[in-house]
Amino acid sequence: GTTADTTLASLGYTGDDTTITIKTASGTKDIAVGKNTKISEVVDAMNKAGVKASFDASNGRLFISSANTGTANDFSLTAADGNGLIISIGRFGAIKCNG
Repeated sequence: GTTADTTLASLGYTGDDTTITIKTASGTKDIAVGKNTKISEVVDAMNKAGVKASFDASNGRLFISSANTGTANDFSLTAADGNGLIISIGRFGAIKCNG
């Protein structure tokens, strides 16, 4: 099954190293990811970037939400490589994009 140690390649990501950009009210942060990046590393980096991320190993899902509630705390999540990364991440979970 999918665990926090599962890599993006194991989820089907075949692209090159890329970045996930997280834009929050406090600024924009880039997270470097690649085929060998583990789910746990993505979660840790997202939490440091100002959103609340967690991985539910029982259901194999990644949950992402704003760190605080309210529209002032909305965030955006984009990937430099739009042809596979978000699809791969989406395969193991729900992505919640607002509080």
